[in-house]
Amino acid sequence: MTAAKILLPLLFTLMAGCSFPPSPHDQRLAEPQHGRAATYKLTVNSNTSFGVLYSPDTLDDIDYLKRYNDHAKHSVEGRLLVSEIRQGYIDSSAPLEGVGRIRQILSLHLPNVTFYENEAALSKAKPDFIVVVTTRHVLLTPRASDIEARFRADFFDRDLVYVGSAGGKQVAHMPALWTHAQRTPEIVAQLVNQHAVQTRALHDFDSSLVNLVSKQTGAVTSNTP
Repeated sequence: MTAAKILLPLLFTLMAGCSFPPSPHDQRLAEPQHGRAATYKLTVNSNTSFGVLYSPDTLDDIDYLKRYNDHAKHSVEGRLLVSEIRQGYIDSSAPLEGVGRIRQILSLHLPNVTFYENEAALSKAKPDFIVVVTTRHVLLTPRASDIEARFRADFFDRDLVYVGSAGGKQVAHMPALWTHAQRTPEIVAQLVNQHAVQTRALHDFDSSLVNLVSKQTGAVTSNTP
C-alpha cells in the first residue's frame, strides 16, 4: 500500500506531462471597449434585430475546448485518471457551454437575436445591429496553473459603425496540478474552481450587457421629447 501511494502521483505526473492541449498562443483578446467613443446609439425596441457572428478567435477557442475535453474523455491518459478528476476536467471544458450561455444572455436582454454561420448570411439578412462574440479560455494543465475566462460582444450598426461592447473577465492562479503529491480532493477542488471562474466571467458579461443596453437606451430616451 505504501509503495502504491508513492508511485501513484509519479504515474500521474508522467502520464499527464504534456497531454492536455495548451490554450492557443495567438489569441489576444483585448479588454472590452467601453471607453471607446460611439457615434451611434443602441436604440432597442421590440422590432430591433441583432445578427450575431462568432469571431475567428471564438472558433479557435471552441476547437481548443473540444481537444481538451476530448482528451479527458477518450485518451488513454484520461481513462487512467481517477474518475472524480477525469470528470472535473470534462465538466470544466464543455466546448459549447460558454457560447451557449452567451446566446441565452443575448436573447434574454435583446429582441430578435439571430446567430449566423458566416458574414454572407448575415449581410443578406441585414439586421439592425451586428454583434461579434469573442471568447477566450485558458485551462489547467500539469504545467500551467494560470486560468482565464473572457467573453466579449462588440456591437456595430448595419454600416459597421461601432456602438459599444459588453464583456466579462475572470482570471485565477492556482497551485500546479500533480505537485507535492496532492490528494484527489485537492485536485478536484481546483477543477471545480476552474469551472467557477468561467461562471463568474459569464455573470460579469451579463451585468455588462445590462449596463450597456440601459445606458445606451437611457441616453436615447433622455433626449427624446
